This record gives sequence, structure tokens and C-alpha cells, in this order.
Amino acid sequence: MIKQASHHSILLVAAPLLLTGLLSAQRGALWTPPGLSSDSRDPAWDFSQNPVLKSLTSHPNPLWAISGHKMPGDPAGTFTICFTIRALVQPWNPGFSGFLIAKWTPGAKTPLVLTPQANDLNEAFIDYNLNLEPVRRNHKGRVVGGGRVGVFDRFQFGSSGLEYVGAYLATRKDDRSNFGKARKISGLVGMPEYADPTLGYVDGRLKLFYTSTQKALGGKPVFGIWMQDLDAESASGPRVRGRATLVAKGNDRGVGKKPWLPHSPNLVHGADGDVEGMFLAEGEDDTTFQRSDLFFAADLDPATPHALTLASKGWIASGGLAGGTLLVNDSEIVGAPRVAEGAWLVGDRVARGERADVTLTAFAEPGSRATTVLFAGRWLRQPVQLPGVFGQSGVFGFPIGIRKTNKDQQAHFRVRMPRFAPRGWALPIQGLSIHRSGGKWIRTLTNTATIRVR
Repeated sequence: MIKQASHHSILLVAAPLLLTGLLSAQRGALWTPPGLSSDSRDPAWDFSQNPVLKSLTSHPNPLWAISGHKMPGDPAGTFTICFTIRALVQPWNPGFSGFLIAKWTPGAKTPLVLTPQANDLNEAFIDYNLNLEPVRRNHKGRVVGGGRVGVFDRFQFGSSGLEYVGAYLATRKDDRSNFGKARKISGLVGMPEYADPTLGYVDGRLKLFYTSTQKALGGKPVFGIWMQDLDAESASGPRVRGRATLVAKGNDRGVGKKPWLPHSPNLVHGADGDVEGMFLAEGEDDTTFQRSDLFFAADLDPATPHALTLASKGWIASGGLAGGTLLVNDSEIVGAPRVAEGAWLVGDRVARGERADVTLTAFAEPGSRATTVLFAGRWLRQPVQLPGVFGQSGVFGFPIGIRKTNKDQQAHFRVRMPRFAPRGWALPIQGLSIHRSGGKWIRTLTNTATIRVR
């Protein structure tokens, strides 16, 4: 019954796509955002209601930052959540804010289980937004490590008020152990107020992603998200090496207006473990912290426009991914993160004739799996809103693969690129997710993305 209903849903979407594609011409890339089927304040994450979280703090607005990760030791369907909590009520937290690492298993009898893994990181400082090294995979896609490194920003109160101390790094022997004392990362430049550091692998090399103002090759200084090789095991202390690469800059707001200021990168990983894109916030002014929105970057090309995903009247910062659930810290919401569910897609960069690894993430209720379809084709002239479907269609094409999501709410596709494809050639792709909720079929389109030939 599921297959019949899913295939029927696929045809409902594919037919308008084909018709629209015949009537339109290609006019460049139209980067549509991830489709979100819900956007709410979930009581399960509320520090005033959740009994596990309620006893941890006495602060009226305790949640300062949140991040989500998949660790090598996490069972299927379980994710690692890092909280930054104001006034953390624990004997190991003498400072203004502290870290707490928990395991989250949606649908379990006790979904949120606290761990002591961050206890030794909490010192008499103002620490912010712990992010962990993701799962590391070999060339065959098998998990070979990850979860041993954590990074965060550290502040302190000084004579002039809140002062930035720097980006810090801590290590542990494996992802089930406690972190040791943190050490400052050396070699960083251009980030006098904060770095928003996070970790990811690119071409199998560990990279530090951070917010900074630096000069791109042959250009002017740019405020954006940069990545740089990270040496976490140096005897003299952790440090970045080599030249930093710009991977995201603020969206252009029009003639005579300043571009938006990007911050808070939240990395999206492909099937091979590499970073392929990111959610990130962009603010009007990073000194007053009055307003910022959440965007999605479908690749690491700074020239690619970012697609608006969540708007806010307040300041959106930090965030985490746990399967198809997006957790966002929004100043408009007191005591809990903003929780969105949906579907998103990242592409890949491969040589001619190679297979691209494409990852589609899609929310499904605990105990169920979504049916996903990957489309490939060409860009539409204008995105299309389809009746009964969350998200917008931005690609005209045909299905090239159908997969069920796994327990981590991901579906992986392999697409071989033609041997005759020229370098720089890009294949537009988009995904469709279908799952059942409350007796109804929920259909959600992902953002648009590309497979590029390098």
C-alpha cells in the first residue's frame, strides 16, 4: 500500500514538473530553499516543561545555543545534542554559561538522556556553542572515526565589558569519553568579536569553519564563513594551517545597501562524510544583534546565492541538525529552540566519469521511514508551488532514483557523471520526500542543488 501511494504521489509531482519544463527555458540557477513541513516551539525541548531540562538552570531564558551531531557510537536513530546553558545548575560550572551533552532518540521512552561528557570543559568563563567533529568515513563510505574533537567560542568579563578570548578546542580519546581541558586555537585572523567555529571534513581533511574578515584571493576583505585546515594534535597546541578559503558570504541586498553578514554555520554532510553545504544565519548588523534570518547554502561556492529558510523578527544564531529535524536558537522564543521539520539536499563535486554521492535528508515520524525521489534536469525559469506540496519546485527533470530513508532519516543516491562532461558542468537536482503523518500523506520538496564536474 505504501509503494502504491508513494508512486501515485510521485506522478502527481512529476507531471506538473514535466509540463512546466516544456513551457520554460533555462535562465540560470534558481536556488529554492529546503521544504519545511512544520515550524514550531516543541514542548519536548522546553526548559520550563521538560523535566530533564527544567532542573538544570535557574535562568529565565536559559538556552543560549544548541548544536546537533551524529557520532560514530550513536545507534541508528540517535543523535548527540550540545546545549549552551546560562546559569547551568551543576557544581562543575562556575561561569556564566556551561555546556551539556545529551543523547536524543526520538520516539524512545526517555528520548533525552544527559551525559557528563562536557563536564571538564566548564570553567570560570563565558563559553558559547560547542560543536563536535562529525563522523569520518573512508573512500568506501565506512565510518572510521569522528567525535574526538570539540570547538567553541570563549569570552570573559573585563574592564570594558564582555571580551572575546578566542576559539578553543578540546579532545578526547573517542566519542563516548569525556572531553579534557580546552586549549586556544592559534593562527586564526580577522575575527575580533567571535568566530562561531565548527568542524567538518572536505576531501578527507579536517577543516575548521569560522566567521572572519579576510582578504580573498586578489580581492578586498570579505566578512564571511571561511574554512581552513585544522591541526588538532599539534604538540604546541591546536592551530590552523595553510590559506583560508571563503565558502559563504552574505546575500546581496541591492544597489546602495550593505550585504547581509553571515554567521553561525551549521554544516550539512554528504554520504562520503564531506561537507557539501550548510545552514547559516545572516544578520543586518552583527554588533547590535537585533535581527537575523536563517538561510541554506547548497554548496561551498561563495558565489551561490543563499536561499531564505526561516525568517525571524529577532536574532537567529547557532543551530543543530538531528535527521530531518532542524533546531534553531531564535531570540523570539524563550526557553526552547525553534524546531522545524522538513527535507533538504546536498550535491557533490566529482571528476568526469565518477559517481557522485548525493544525500537527501527527510523528516519522518519515529518508527517510520520516508520515501524519497531524486530528480535531475535543468533549472526552471521560475520556481513552481505545487498544490499539497511543501516547498517549491525549481528543477524540471525526471526521477533518477527512489530510496527509503534510513533510521537517521537520510537517503543516499549514487549518480554517475558522463565521461564527456566538460569541467565546470553542473547537473541541477532536487528531491521529493513523502511520509505519512496523522492519516495524511505529507509531500515535501527539498531545496535545489547541483552535481558539479571538477
